[in-house]
Amino acid sequence: MELPKGWVAAKLNELVSPIGIFCDGDWVESKDQDPNGGIRLIQLADIGDGYFIDKSNRFLTKEKAALLKCTFLNKGDILIARMPDPLGRATIFPLDGDEQYVTVVDVAIIRLGNNYVLNKFCCYMVNALETRSEIARQQSGTTRKRIARKKLEAITIPLPPLAEQQRIIVKIDALFSKLDKGVEALQAIRQQLRVYRQAVLKWAFEGKLTKNWREKKSNISAWEIVSILNIIKNEKNAIKAGPFGSSLKKDMYTPTGYKIYGQEQVINGDETYGNYFISKEKYNELITCKVKPNDILISLVGTIGKVLILSTNCLPGIINPRLIKISLDERKMLTKFFKYYFESGYLRSLYKSKAHGATMDVLNLGMIKELPFPLCSIAEQTEIVTEIESRLSVCDKLEAIVEENLNKAQALKQSILKKTFTGQLVPQDPNDEPAEKLLERIKAERKSITSKPKPVRKKTN
Repeated sequence: MELPKGWVAAKLNELVSPIGIFCDGDWVESKDQDPNGGIRLIQLADIGDGYFIDKSNRFLTKEKAALLKCTFLNKGDILIARMPDPLGRATIFPLDGDEQYVTVVDVAIIRLGNNYVLNKFCCYMVNALETRSEIARQQSGTTRKRIARKKLEAITIPLPPLAEQQRIIVKIDALFSKLDKGVEALQAIRQQLRVYRQAVLKWAFEGKLTKNWREKKSNISAWEIVSILNIIKNEKNAIKAGPFGSSLKKDMYTPTGYKIYGQEQVINGDETYGNYFISKEKYNELITCKVKPNDILISLVGTIGKVLILSTNCLPGIINPRLIKISLDERKMLTKFFKYYFESGYLRSLYKSKAHGATMDVLNLGMIKELPFPLCSIAEQTEIVTEIESRLSVCDKLEAIVEENLNKAQALKQSILKKTFTGQLVPQDPNDEPAEKLLERIKAERKSITSKPKPVRKKTN
């Protein structure tokens, strides 16, 4: 790529002066942490794509930080995530406080330590698509992708003269500010739609959506509250948790055969997702966990309470230990009625509190058996499902528009950064000192420090 006159291509580590740092965060394990400690641990979850999220709530003591020889963060440090998602996202650390913050080993810290390269400009360039693409090419790992810090140090960005860096920052800040206001409004709309979705489900299961419908009907049975055992089929294993973990291990999987249904299908809302199978022999061994068309699958661990209704064409198979399968008696309750109710805010509030664990939420069969289920006539259930889907389809369309515009806003940001990357965002000034001189100063400072003779200690009698 040809750079404008006065610009230079520079590796990230070339931008750091001798008094600056370019290092990884610290290896802080769970056993090292203390909720009563005074040092906050900044984590990957805090590193947004160009912004600081300020989410983590982990701490360690000053004594432990000293023992681990931790690197403390300063306000203005550039933090780069060496793991997805996305890989290589960067932000400026905004928090004040000397020796109050450290970060994890998969976050790289850049403290430029000079006035020749502006940290905000550097951060913008790391977040540019061109840099991200190069970082992606340098990633390694099979299951957990990451970029090694040594490879990150060698990533090249374009460096303009100092005065132009300042002009670029002013321009980007102004353009991003307008975009961020638009994004904020879109996110508010998205949140309102989520609230409305839950309101629709609340009205549905309070009987409000079908109040007028009931008033026009005669001989409509009253609502009642029942247990899940009252609405499942009268057959063995109509409600069944997955097999014990030791009964279904990965070394038992086969390339083809009977499908293993897990949380990945339920969370993605797609029964065709995934490609784990077992042999016919193993399937017969775990036959009590088999699925049938129109069965309901419920996720039990982490993302709990998600519901998937299997189609009439679902592949024969079994559920894994992280699912429960239910065969409903559809003469009593419709599967869609069940799904909407189970995913409603009201029912979630009932099982969420009981399922909340120390490290993750875990739902189980016993909890589900204790839940209350509203039961009304099949005719009214059909009407309720129709009313819900009519309203939620409007939400779906509006959410699609919101997501499209959020994606456009992100694309516009990348377009702005691309113009910066190629020197097209602001005009060049031939009177600006070339960026090459800035790098020469940094190199000279580095050389000056390394060439200084070590002080000679005087002998004492």
